[in-house]
Amino acid sequence: MKTFNYLGIALMAGSLFFTACTKDEVPLPSEPQNSEMIQSTLDPQVADCKKNWTDTFTSDISFTERWNLYGNPQPGWVDKACGREGLFVNNGLYPEGSFAVSKIYVGSDEGYTIESDVCIERHTSTGVVAGAEIGVSILPDSPQTGISMRLIYFGYMVNVPYKCQNKTFLVMKAISDGGDLMYSGDFAFPVNISSGSWHKMQISIDKLHYVSFLLDNVCIWKCDYPLDYNILKNKHIVLGYVSPGNRTNAYHDFVRVSYPPDNK
Repeated sequence: MKTFNYLGIALMAGSLFFTACTKDEVPLPSEPQNSEMIQSTLDPQVADCKKNWTDTFTSDISFTERWNLYGNPQPGWVDKACGREGLFVNNGLYPEGSFAVSKIYVGSDEGYTIESDVCIERHTSTGVVAGAEIGVSILPDSPQTGISMRLIYFGYMVNVPYKCQNKTFLVMKAISDGGDLMYSGDFAFPVNISSGSWHKMQISIDKLHYVSFLLDNVCIWKCDYPLDYNILKNKHIVLGYVSPGNRTNAYHDFVRVSYPPDNK
């Protein structure tokens, strides 16, 4: 895994108003996950044993056994890319995207962590958007998220401000215990990563239910308000977003859920 340098992230106290979550008194915005999608046939849910759980995407068979698929085209499995083997590729098109939702339940009152190694491989810098997302579902049998962390690249000549084109950003959100959206903003956290490099994304919820978002083991953003209690337990992992084929791709090498030692 390569280390990277942040571009324009002011993390010193008081230097950037996005250094802590804001509590917006507005309803949740309409998101790509809410748009109409094509869902794969749902298999019976697998009970969660509250033990650490990892999927390394070793085969296409294990992938379809563990995940329900949403979107058109649907997410898929590839044998190798970017120097690694056994990968999840989300295949989604911007802005709707496509998603995989785990058949296991995740969550705990004592907190937990979700992490994944992700990679954006760019074959062109013009007219493309690519992104990898990890999150936790807010509704059953749906890719709509109550917590999410997204690494997203905007190429030239896409519908974003010109100064944000040909750049990669982290976009993060969570829902507070009052039901309000805590949101990082679309372009507040630019990161300088190279095409084809792997980076670890982590969402960590502590025992007091505060959410931290980390990239390559560095805390990027921590919320000022605890997470909505309804998202703590009996939810599902969500992976996906956009990866428009031969022009650019976004991959996940693995996804892992871990719990505090006394909660295994």
